[in-house]
Amino acid sequence: MIVLTENATANDLTTTVMPCIRSTDYYVKQYGYGCRRSRGRQDWQFILTLSGSGIVENQNETFRCEAGDMVVIPPGTPHLYYTEQNQVWEKIWVHFVPRIAWKPWIEYAFHQNRVTHIQFDAPILQKVEYALRRLLDYYTSNWNEFKHELALNSIEEIILLMAGTQSEKKERQLDMRITKILVYLEEHYSEPIQIEELAKQVFLSPSRLTHLFKHEVGESIIETLTKIRIHQAAKLLTSTKLPIIEIAYSVGFHSSNFFCRKFAGCYGVNPMEYRKNLMSS
Repeated sequence: MIVLTENATANDLTTTVMPCIRSTDYYVKQYGYGCRRSRGRQDWQFILTLSGSGIVENQNETFRCEAGDMVVIPPGTPHLYYTEQNQVWEKIWVHFVPRIAWKPWIEYAFHQNRVTHIQFDAPILQKVEYALRRLLDYYTSNWNEFKHELALNSIEEIILLMAGTQSEKKERQLDMRITKILVYLEEHYSEPIQIEELAKQVFLSPSRLTHLFKHEVGESIIETLTKIRIHQAAKLLTSTKLPIIEIAYSVGFHSSNFFCRKFAGCYGVNPMEYRKNLMSS
């Protein structure tokens, strides 16, 4: 008998806007294990089946997951999953919030409002499994102060591997002009950014670029740039002892008070509390 309780925690329904690994683990679950989320979660989830089999249901679709299968559950997607009858389900899973620059790859590889079920060829499967095992090791270890960045790098590797396997099945990609702008923002976030100058790079008017960027990305150029700067500041808070005001200026903010407000809006705590929490964890 499967006992499916409504598994919705505060973590499930809280929106985290900055890239992070929310949780990850390795499970071996007997028949009777199950999880239902009628409202989904506010992050992405990968589930890789290592052996045995499990069932994943989403709307009117049902997927049987056997060894080598990956399911990808996007944010806000109602779903349930459970170990198949007379089976043991061995799997690795991860919940994460993606980096902004991953958006075109994610759109290329996965459905945005329902579960994607992927069956890997052996060479790709080996790489994906190895990346997930490294991710789990990074996330749970205490030996490296950059473990969160290393874990995110493993997610990036997995997304690129899956995008490659799906490349012939997807039609829509993020507009290449917007991809170019996203890459530029990631590389030049600490510099003064003028929309007029960005528009010249992709041969658009400022108003057309502004409209196209919002349509493709879902938020404005300034909002995206601010998130990138905040993310970089969080990395410096984690990996250096630089004063907060110095970090604020180094990532492109010109007011420490404004930086602190934006940081708290993203992470729920101010930069000083964020650094203190990391040091005590």
